Amino acid sequence: MSAGNDETHGSAPEGLAEVRGKPLPWVVKAVDLDPLGSVTASRFAITVGGVSFVVALGLTLATTSQISSWPLAALAVATLAAGHVWLVIRAFGEGVGLTGVEAAVGYGLVAVSAVLASAGQLGTNAYIRDDWGLMAVGLVLVALAPFRSPLELIAYTAVSVALATALAVGSTLTGLATVDTVPSLPIILVAVAPAVGFGTGSVAYARTLAAGLYAEIRTQEVLRATSTADARRAFAADDVIGGIGALRERVVPLLARLDRSGVIDADDVRLAGELAEAFSRSLSAPREAEPLSINVGELDDPEGLLADLSENARAALRSLLVGIAVSPHGTREGIGLEAGAAAGGAVVTARSDDPRALRSDVLPYLRLVKLVLPGTEHAVVPGALCVTVPLGR
Repeated sequence: MSAGNDETHGSAPEGLAEVRGKPLPWVVKAVDLDPLGSVTASRFAITVGGVSFVVALGLTLATTSQISSWPLAALAVATLAAGHVWLVIRAFGEGVGLTGVEAAVGYGLVAVSAVLASAGQLGTNAYIRDDWGLMAVGLVLVALAPFRSPLELIAYTAVSVALATALAVGSTLTGLATVDTVPSLPIILVAVAPAVGFGTGSVAYARTLAAGLYAEIRTQEVLRATSTADARRAFAADDVIGGIGALRERVVPLLARLDRSGVIDADDVRLAGELAEAFSRSLSAPREAEPLSINVGELDDPEGLLADLSENARAALRSLLVGIAVSPHGTREGIGLEAGAAAGGAVVTARSDDPRALRSDVLPYLRLVKLVLPGTEHAVVPGALCVTVPLGR
């Protein structure tokens, strides 16, 4: 009854790697495409199991006049409950979803409960219209839909239809003392209707769910490929290392001309030498440090102390300023940065409506600054968060 190689929890669907970009096979299960979805599917199984148990218990109590064996009737309800409890426990197990064996065990227990329920009404329920076992074998297919493949659910549906037919025939034949008819087509159609209806619905649900997840995966793959290509093009187009961007305007035409002609003349050799020298200079040329003024609303550094910060200290201080700016409780315009001997170093004043919440937001950045610049202190004052960073020439 199992489709695919899934006798262990969390195994990948058979052949899924080979079908990417192709129509989704009917042997692929939804939980294979979305393992986290098994949590929701497990809760769905609890709901379906609860509905099935309430239906079974309610119909048993409502049709007491048709019960010919109370021990069998009670055992049938208990077996039904055991089947759904098994499915829920295994669905919440250490792996992902239900294996083929676990699903078969759960379905088997529900099928046995349907047989016991019918046996508990032998000779008294000839028309089998109110036999809850027929409903139970249909509902369990709905519970299995997120965990098993559509192809496997078709097989389960066929088994359920055969079981319902057998129960209808058996129940009618043993009830000839109360009716004068032999098993007829309407009786059989009524008996198999739950299995056909719920089975078809479970197959459609499993197929639609898996197909939707598969389409989303393919969409995300295309988006990732597109974004990666865009990032590469943007990186190539940016002047990311000194003056290389300007060199591109001369390098690309040279390479294109050489590719077309296949001949290198003296002028090409001279130009290539000039470009190589310019490229070397652009790599070795020192780059100016990014000013901290772009990260604050107000900057006061008359003595130029911030210009003497080491690269690590500048990066740590900038991370704090950016953290304040992106916090929901702070803004870049509300940040003031004062540096000087009179201030005792550099003082960051971040105005905020809730400075304590702002402190909580930027606490990791405060710890980073304290690690790079020992002696850093911070305090929450009315309407602002103040951070004092020791500086020295």
